[in-house]
Amino acid sequence: MKALIIDDNDIARTTLMHLAKQIPNLTITNEFSNAIEAYNYLQSNHVDLIFLDIEMPEMNGIELTKNLSEKNTIIIFTSPKKEDDQIVPYENAGVKSAKLLKNGKLITYPGFPHGMPTTEAATINKDLLEFIEG
Repeated sequence: MKALIIDDNDIARTTLMHLAKQIPNLTITNEFSNAIEAYNYLQSNHVDLIFLDIEMPEMNGIELTKNLSEKNTIIIFTSPKKEDDQIVPYENAGVKSAKLLKNGKLITYPGFPHGMPTTEAATINKDLLEFIEG
């Protein structure tokens, strides 16, 4: 499975890259600190999975999702908590994304910090692995 990481936070990208290396059959093909560069990359490259932050400058994760023509790409929003998402409420985007996926479900982590892939690695890894392996 080919995946992409899009997050304006260096620590979040590094953490997701580290976690992804632990998942068999998952290859991170590229990572981006902004959605515009990622969008341009996705115009000529296919990925199966995108780890996507919601709140980013210039173009947010929801805008990127709306602009993507590939409807079979799985998108996992990686914003930590709704208080941080000033642009759009992530529950709305998450619910819509979950409905697009066969067997999709929305999982939230109330109270987890922005660095949750590191501080809450056991929980996040377990949930990601269950989702990816189906």
